[in-house]
Amino acid sequence: MGEGSKKSKKDSKWFKAKAFELIERFGKENKDKEISPYLEHAVKAIEQTLFAGKIPDAITIPTGDDPEGKNISIHLKQKSLEHRQIDEIQKEAAKSLIRKFSEINATTKSDAQQSGLIRDKVGNSGKYEFLYRNLSPEVEILEVQYSGGGRIFGFFTQEIFNVVCIRTDHVNID
Repeated sequence: MGEGSKKSKKDSKWFKAKAFELIERFGKENKDKEISPYLEHAVKAIEQTLFAGKIPDAITIPTGDDPEGKNISIHLKQKSLEHRQIDEIQKEAAKSLIRKFSEINATTKSDAQQSGLIRDKVGNSGKYEFLYRNLSPEVEILEVQYSGGGRIFGFFTQEIFNVVCIRTDHVNID
């Protein structure tokens, strides 16, 4: 008997034991209730998984509830527009900034990071320290480029991109 066959039998025994354990616990917790419909539903979900090769909907997060599947919302943090550069922004850069916000808002978090739309992580050191002021230590600032040297800095909370600072030129580190 091959090693793969032994593992398969061991996995099968574990699954059967786990299934009986779950059914017994479910029966105890729902003593005076009819549990047959629930068990039938569970069996159908397992059959679909085994024979269709897909994860059943019953045990997955619905797409509407999964923050990774939702389009990004943009939240401008207080004072994110108070940087003196924004007052001097030129017409073309302003248009580019609005287009970039539109592009971010029309994509999901994972697509934005995979495509490079939302790019580099910005460390909490040197000339970037000002971005982290008054933020939680767990926050990780990300950078989005627009109009040449223009940058949008922000962080994610679920599917919300919280803009911390908008600059018309790149931060120079000497």
